[in-house]
Amino acid sequence: MKANELRIGNLVNSTGEDGGCVKVCEIGHLLDRSHIAIAYCIPSGGYSQTSLEEDETDPSEEEFKLIQPIPLTTEWLVKLGLDAGDLLMIREAIANFRGISEDDVILDCVHEIQNAWAVLEGEELEIKL
Repeated sequence: MKANELRIGNLVNSTGEDGGCVKVCEIGHLLDRSHIAIAYCIPSGGYSQTSLEEDETDPSEEEFKLIQPIPLTTEWLVKLGLDAGDLLMIREAIANFRGISEDDVILDCVHEIQNAWAVLEGEELEIKL
């Protein structure tokens, strides 16, 4: 997961002491402009934050380990109010836009579905937890 893939409202897993599913609530550049600060709401109230290099993809970085993508499962599709037909529609739309085969469209994380839905439908997904 790259920091620049995230949007406010995306769900990610926090591996810190406030672990579990958290919602990204703020994103901004740090002063040196090489890192993105990501604040996320924690279930107990308040928020925590971390920072990632803008194009960070190396999971060996300690900062990067604080937030991880949530794998997309059937259970998460239900929580997002979607089904297999919706997933197929999203993949078709992305494939048509990019001019590629549907088989080349890989959506395996919750934040990817959230982002695609927002672009395609112009609205955020309602999470049914």
